[in-house]
Parts: sequence; C-alpha cells; structure tokens
Amino acid sequence: MKNMFLGKQPILDQNQNLVAYELLFRTSTGNEARILDGFHASANVVVNAYGHLGIQQVLGNLRGFINVNHELLLDDAILLLPSKYVVLELLETISATPEVVQRCTELKQMGYQLALDDVTRIDDKIEPLLPIVNVVKIDVLAMTDNEISELIQGLKAWPVIPLAEKVGSPERAKLCMDLGFEMFQGYFFAKPIIISGNKIESGKLSLLRLLSLVMRDAEIGEIEQLLKREPGLSYSLLRMVNSVAVALPQKIGSIRQAIIAMGYRPLKR
Repeated sequence: MKNMFLGKQPILDQNQNLVAYELLFRTSTGNEARILDGFHASANVVVNAYGHLGIQQVLGNLRGFINVNHELLLDDAILLLPSKYVVLELLETISATPEVVQRCTELKQMGYQLALDDVTRIDDKIEPLLPIVNVVKIDVLAMTDNEISELIQGLKAWPVIPLAEKVGSPERAKLCMDLGFEMFQGYFFAKPIIISGNKIESGKLSLLRLLSLVMRDAEIGEIEQLLKREPGLSYSLLRMVNSVAVALPQKIGSIRQAIIAMGYRPLKR
C-alpha cells in the first residue's frame, strides 16, 4: 500500500455558494506542491481522483477544475475524463496556436467546458481562445485594482464567466464582487482541502503485459485473467469505469463488465 494525496479548493458563486472545486496535485498533507513536471502532476490528479479515490467521493455532484498543460491537452488520455464532471483548466503556459484552438474547439463540441488559468491581460496568447472557453480565471493577486477593472471590462466582449482567483483579503473580495465577477476562489474564502487514501501498487511487468494484450486486441478472457492477478489494476479499472460511466443503470462490479463497458481504445489510453 502507498499513500496518495489530492487537494481540492472550493470555488464559490456571488452568494458564496459552493459551485465547484479545483483539483490540485499534492504529495503530502501539507498545503503545497513542488511541481517539476506539469503533465505528471495533472495525470496524477486524474488517476487519483478517477481511478483510486472515486469521483463521487471527491466532487459529489459538483464539477472539478483540472489543470491541463499543452501535452495533456493534445493527448487522447484527456478523453477519459467525463465531460459532465470536469472543467479543463488550460495553464498559462499554453499559447493559442492554430493546433490548440482546433483541439479546444473539438473538446467544446464533445461537451467539455474549458477555462483559462492565471489571466492578467488580453493578448494574442489567449484572445483566439476567448470565443471558445467558458471561464476566465483572473489572477487578482498579481494585479492592481485598476488593472482588474480594465480587464473585467475588456472581457465583456466575449461570452465568458469571469472567476477571481487568489483572492486573499476582504477588500479584494469586495472589489471583485462590485466589479461583477461571477465566481471566486482564494484563501480568503477557503484553503484547499487535502484528501488522502491508500493506493495498491501494481507491478510494471504486469502493466506492460496488459498493454500488450490490449494493443493486439486480445480476447476479453485473457485480459480478465491478468487483471484478476493484479488487485491494484483491477481496483483502478473498476473505480475508473464507475466514475466515468455515470449514465449506466447500475454499478459495474466485475472485471469482465468493466472491460466491456470501457472498450479497448479507452483502455489503451
């Protein structure tokens, strides 16, 4: 067994009702994270939230904002996330290249909601994405009152929801409310909550064997037998399927059912 950790910070509306969480990479119970690899950090959040802890336990019926870097945005693995429960939060390191704009358009058509992270100005890096995204998260900690006011006025040209993030004082919270922000996040309202659990480790050799079986479209029985010998992989698969397949009439309880419900291509991802 190995401990796993996940942070979630509340996101509130104008009436301070809880409307969503941002899911955060954590490696301990401390409220901080040392992120050396953005793809690994985001993948860790996805696996822990959907594969180990279970999305209902983490989010309830709310949406979860998940940080997405350029690599994850273009990776098919992102399609494992159920569009009903996530907002794909594009990190500030992503530029609005034609490839990125096309990918975001495709994801929007699939039903995903998108957000821009740490916005401090409207420029060529984000402007092509403003007709596509749903939420713009404005880093109010890095801006003056006048800069915030000018930016919120500029965003009125697009159908986006402005979210004030990193709100750390009552004065800044009042300013953002007066300016018409619709969503709020920051230590003034609530610090991240740390969730922990136990993760069953699976051997790398078994994982490679499983991948080999899936890549050659092996019989379901072969895949099922391998998974039965690996409780960690079996547990993750069942949690993932039951998190994603929310529309199914009943909970999936067997490995065979899980393989059939997920299908070969998502299982490869």
